[in-house]
Amino acid sequence: LPQGAPTSPMLQNLVYRELDVALATEFNKGPFRLTRYADDFTLTSLRGYIDPKIVIHLIEVVEAHGFPVNRQKVLRWRRKDRRLRVTGINIRRTAERPFSLPRKKLEQLRAALFYAVKTLQSTARYEAERRAAGTLDTTTAKALDQLQKQTWGRIHGLVGFAVQVYGDELPPTIYKWFGFLREETEVTGEELLQQIRESFPVSEVQRSGRELLGDSP
Repeated sequence: LPQGAPTSPMLQNLVYRELDVALATEFNKGPFRLTRYADDFTLTSLRGYIDPKIVIHLIEVVEAHGFPVNRQKVLRWRRKDRRLRVTGINIRRTAERPFSLPRKKLEQLRAALFYAVKTLQSTARYEAERRAAGTLDTTTAKALDQLQKQTWGRIHGLVGFAVQVYGDELPPTIYKWFGFLREETEVTGEELLQQIRESFPVSEVQRSGRELLGDSP
């Protein structure tokens, strides 16, 4: 199958479905929580310590489903060791904001949002100028419409990624662009967030998670 397509994560979830059920049954109970992002697994414990035997059992369950584990990438982390970063997300010990993105990643998101909004702005201006001059042909109109749709898709993806980490408590780096976005497109930040919450695959992933794990965090 082609790699990197938008459908790849969903296909991977289908491949891992039986393993996900087995792992949820074994490790999402008591003090333990097991999470998976793609092929990265993270097991945490409220006790602050995980018996090595449990880690060995986790590896056995994964490999029993046909997925070999690279032992060199199995890491153990304790609170006193260092800041914990899992799949590029900072894990903190504060209940107010347990997850956050590194500053560099936030700056990358800010820059990407800036260029996306600028693209919408310049595209709308160019289309208006061509219409006013009577030189907007069908091919150009379709190309501009496609570019706008792609740009909105990018905005949804960028903000949706931040929503997955921060929920509705987005950092200023992200939400400060909502005002500019509203000025240029008349779409408010709340409307954008609601579209993202209801969009596929975000809504489907959340539904599947509730079905698989119940209300467990």
